Amino acid sequence: MNIELRMWWWRIQHAAHTIRFPWRASFLIVALVPTLNVSWVYVAFILVGYHVFNFVEHLAKEKVFDDAQEAELGWKDDPEDPESEEKDGLSRVKLSSQNKNVIFGTVDLIRRML
Repeated sequence: MNIELRMWWWRIQHAAHTIRFPWRASFLIVALVPTLNVSWVYVAFILVGYHVFNFVEHLAKEKVFDDAQEAELGWKDDPEDPESEEKDGLSRVKLSSQNKNVIFGTVDLIRRML
């Protein structure tokens, strides 16, 4: 199995373990069944569809945060200037380890909140 397929499967597994079950939406969908006089098969179809799209949306959010964290990791020390870093032809002032910890902590905090 190649590395891209493994990473794709790992992302799905990670998203499945970090997603929160949408109790409110599920309750509202099921609670409206007697009110709207719809078939339980239709409700099951709506619930499954809602959960699938919720999972896909969660995968997209996880990818955004992973990309932000990966973009922060790729900076290398500039050989000409020890106080700066470079990546893909761009340069910036070197971040201290405390600032890097703040960035990764913020990304993790936002990831847990969403």
